[in-house]
Amino acid sequence: MNDFPSNMQQTSPTFMQYGNALYQPMPPNLPNMQPGMQPMQLHSVQSNQVQSQVRTANHANSVTLSEILRRIDQLDSRLKLLDSINDKLTTVTTQVRALDVNVKNLEERVGAVEQSRQFDSNLMTDIQTTQKAHVAENHKVVKELRVTVDALTSKCEQSTEEIIDLQCRSMRDNLMFYNIPEEHDENCSEIIGTFMERNLKIPGAKDGVKIERAHRIGKRRRGGQRPIVAKFHSFQDREKVRSASKQLEGTDYGIGQQFPKAVQERRRILIDVMKRERARGKTCTLTVDRLYVNNELYAGPEVTWGKRQQ
Repeated sequence: MNDFPSNMQQTSPTFMQYGNALYQPMPPNLPNMQPGMQPMQLHSVQSNQVQSQVRTANHANSVTLSEILRRIDQLDSRLKLLDSINDKLTTVTTQVRALDVNVKNLEERVGAVEQSRQFDSNLMTDIQTTQKAHVAENHKVVKELRVTVDALTSKCEQSTEEIIDLQCRSMRDNLMFYNIPEEHDENCSEIIGTFMERNLKIPGAKDGVKIERAHRIGKRRRGGQRPIVAKFHSFQDREKVRSASKQLEGTDYGIGQQFPKAVQERRRILIDVMKRERARGKTCTLTVDRLYVNNELYAGPEVTWGKRQQ
């Protein structure tokens, strides 16, 4: 730049292009500048250098600008990403708040359920306690009832046996006569008196053996002969007639003691036992509803009735 006049300012030169050459306009008040003079032409080397510097500066400025723009784009992209993240965070925050509300609601519900369960548990405990008390009370009542029932059963059995015993005592003087022909409008006492004299061979039985009453028992059946029950005035008369029953062996007639129905059922059972024990060579005696085998009271499994056997 030595070709420029000494008084030209070079601090901030301004170049202008004229054709393919660059020049610097002259200041308006240069001392050595004559009117009508043209601006000084720059040398071509200096022009090339300046152009190179300008191109380098422009390139540097372009690179810098491009880098700035690229960074601005990156920042913009990051800002957009941050905005997207912020939106997502906002959505997540909203969802978390909703979840918090739901969790609180669930906690309240769980608390209510726990209180309800606790109430149910307390109620169940009370019910179980009450039930146990009732069960214990019921067991006590049942035990007492069993004792009462056992006592009543024992008393009933005892009463039954007493009634059977009274019936047996009331029938003590009675005898049953079987297979005697039945007639219309018959007198059973006269029939038994005649039967004692004729068939049992008891002389003077009509007058000597006193019969208080006699009658047939059971329902009348066509072609059937109902037995006659006769009550004698004394047990001695009854035994006198019963002992003469051996005279009826080989005939269709029969004489036997009268017993209540319950005793008759027991005697049927004991007669089978008596036959079995006699077949084994044992001595058996049947008295009312008690069987003695070899002079000992029989109390086998067949005997299920009351205490008169004991």
